[in-house]
Amino acid sequence: MNYPNHYEFTRITEFKHFIGQVLPKTTISREYPIPHIPGENDPYYPIPRKENDEIFQKYHKEVKKLNGSVLFLGRLADYKYYNMDQIAARALTIFEKQICRQE
Repeated sequence: MNYPNHYEFTRITEFKHFIGQVLPKTTISREYPIPHIPGENDPYYPIPRKENDEIFQKYHKEVKKLNGSVLFLGRLADYKYYNMDQIAARALTIFEKQICRQE
C-alpha cells in the first residue's frame, strides 16, 4: 500500500501477498523517505544518465564473469525501475531458472 501524503512513511509492504502465502502471521516493512545526499547515501532508484549507464555496463560485464554463481537483482542490479510486485516476480523467475539450470 502506498501512503504518499498522509503519513511519515510512503509505503507498507506485506511480503506474503507477493506469492500468495496463507500464514497465521505476517511480516511487513515501512519505507521512510530520506533525501539523497551525494557522497553520504545511495539513491533508491536508478538515475538514467549516460555516465550512470556507462558504470552499469562495467558492472554488468563483471557479473557475466561469475557465470551465475551470484544472482544480482533489483532496481540497481538491473538499472531499471521496478514496482515491488514486478521485482518479486523477477526474483522468483530468476531463482526458478537458476534451480532448473542446476538440475
